[in-house]
Amino acid sequence: MHADHSWKLLGDCVMVLCL
Repeated sequence: MHADHSWKLLGDCVMVLCL
């Protein structure tokens, strides 16, 4: 499974939304 970049991008989006 190549979802490393996807997860990273998702994490960034979540962080931005949290802020």
